[in-house]
Amino acid sequence: MSSIPAVHVAYVAPHDLVRQLRAMKEAFLGTTEIVLARELTKLYEEFWSGSIEEAIHEFTVNREPKGEFTILVQNQGGGAADAGDAQGETSSPPRYSKVLESLMRAGMSSSEAAKALVEISQLPLKKKEVYNEA
Repeated sequence: MSSIPAVHVAYVAPHDLVRQLRAMKEAFLGTTEIVLARELTKLYEEFWSGSIEEAIHEFTVNREPKGEFTILVQNQGGGAADAGDAQGETSSPPRYSKVLESLMRAGMSSSEAAKALVEISQLPLKKKEVYNEA
């Protein structure tokens, strides 16, 4: 699965955030870009983006995690998927309906979910195309 470009979504309690981020740092690379969405659909809704290492620093040094978090991590893929592209083969565009469904179940509107997915993805995605899948 590490060869498939995908967005991973996790729901995390505030007391478990740093532990989960450290585990993600091991599983992915510490420089992998993530988006943290806090308190979705609530008054104190907040989005934070940066690398996993920056997130660990932010929530251990700068501030204490408060509220429920949704973590979005872009898996860059590699191996077989990239080899096909290098040979001139084109693959069908990835579909993100499951990720969008998860974000909307967490309380995001389809527009907010599409925006968050485009922000974390390093693929050439357009918000309108992702939104149309929602």
